[in-house]
Amino acid sequence: MNIVEVHDLYKEYGKGETSVKAINHISFHVEKGEFLAIVGTSGSGKSTLLNLTGGLDRANGGKIIINGREITGMTGDALTVFRRENIGFIFQEFNLVTHLDVKKNILLPMKLAKKKFDKQFFQLITTSLGLEDKLDRYPSQLSGGQQQRVAIARALYSKPAIILADEPTGSVTLVQHYPKEIPVILFSLSILISLITDRHSVRFSSRVSVS
Repeated sequence: MNIVEVHDLYKEYGKGETSVKAINHISFHVEKGEFLAIVGTSGSGKSTLLNLTGGLDRANGGKIIINGREITGMTGDALTVFRRENIGFIFQEFNLVTHLDVKKNILLPMKLAKKKFDKQFFQLITTSLGLEDKLDRYPSQLSGGQQQRVAIARALYSKPAIILADEPTGSVTLVQHYPKEIPVILFSLSILISLITDRHSVRFSSRVSVS
């Protein structure tokens, strides 16, 4: 079963002679349970592809289907709700809320969706990522690697259909201390897409595509 289908996707920035073709008619699919790594040099379109697939940016052409729903025509509240319920994001910059502690950061998307607290699953994720003793700390009290793990936990807790991760092990601290453990944890919890560049995570992927 394909959890993601991308057909003839096209994204261009600017017009005329100064235009840049960031995504040039790309098609691919991702099966449920697959761990896909897309690798390439800076500026090759990895983050653009992530943003388009996640509904954070709009393509100039093509079609994106996630979990059986086409998102390219979605707008406004419908797209926001779909993203919240079906797509988990792990960004390079973590995007944690500075005035919320670790626990509240992890629970934030589900609180916005007014979903019930799943204590057992929450404990599984936080224990697996080594965060069980840091739940009352704020982002400023955490190392870069710890902040990245909070971002990973937040993405996992909502049980999305897919997770889009932009260099999820890009933190120096994370790479040094968790070069194997973190990708294995993500894979065992069914991460479906990972847009990454570091070699530590690529070796755990079931498929690698070069952009």
